Amino acid sequence: MNRRSIIILGFIFSSILVYSEIFIILMDMEGRRYSFADAFYWVISTITTVGYGDITFTSLAGKIFSIIVMLSGVAYIFGVGFPFLVVPWIEKKFLLVLPSVYEGKDHVVVCGYNEFVKELISELEHNKEKYVVVVDDRDVARELIEDGISCVYGDMSIKTFQDVGVKQARCIVTAFKEDAKNAEVLITLMDVNTPKIAVVEDPSYARYLSYAGATRIVSAKGLLGLFMAKKVLDPITGKLSSSIKVFEGLNLAEIFIKETSDIVNKTLENSRIRERTGCTVVGMWKDGEILLNPSPDEIIKRNSVLIAVGSEDQLKKLQNIAMGLE
Repeated sequence: MNRRSIIILGFIFSSILVYSEIFIILMDMEGRRYSFADAFYWVISTITTVGYGDITFTSLAGKIFSIIVMLSGVAYIFGVGFPFLVVPWIEKKFLLVLPSVYEGKDHVVVCGYNEFVKELISELEHNKEKYVVVVDDRDVARELIEDGISCVYGDMSIKTFQDVGVKQARCIVTAFKEDAKNAEVLITLMDVNTPKIAVVEDPSYARYLSYAGATRIVSAKGLLGLFMAKKVLDPITGKLSSSIKVFEGLNLAEIFIKETSDIVNKTLENSRIRERTGCTVVGMWKDGEILLNPSPDEIIKRNSVLIAVGSEDQLKKLQNIAMGLE
């Protein structure tokens, strides 16, 4: 129950108590004595316009008071009770009005819903990460809310994202099945500095999503959905779920470069990754393209993804550097 409902109910209950006291006083003036329980009963039956007629006033003052209580009842029930208490409860119960605001920070904003997002949410909940799913389909929003998923309904305008605290979010994930729709969302959020991860259906669109402002692009095709969902979480959780064991003591991993990292805008040679971590960079995902065995003069951008090999500890050191923690 929200604060407004508590105030309204408190005001109505206080009025009933006051009317009960006035009832006792006016009845005493008529020479009749009633208990507080009788007074409370009369006020409730009058204020709800039931009016059994078993207790009535005979004096003019009592009749005027009765009229005031009756009119108050009409005002309370139809002017306050229904519009501010009953209707909101019904709307919430049957989801007639869908939530459009998320209050929080340090959360993940997920745009769209599909099998990939389903797995991603499972991983977020497992890691106890806060999140909100934003969809523009009322039926989908209703189903997600009924399933206990944190979800809001919006038209994907800048106001929609402001209402879900996109500037206070840890990252934004666009995961619509239509890549054009993902591009529209990214363009809408072009001026928002929060990291943006685009889930592409058709890899040939990766370059365009990068141009639209994606800081990282992943594919969720086929059975790789769960694996990619975990990889999206790497910059959030600091884990290396995308690491692949090549053989004992040597792993291969994709490392996302955040804009706060001190190696952003440096060449691979000047970043001294080998000296600082012991890892070897064997490839780079840059501007939607994969560069194998990149040149030492290749510049690391904030939306780059390094493909590196090394031990688990070495890769974790590189992950910390990439996240700006070292």
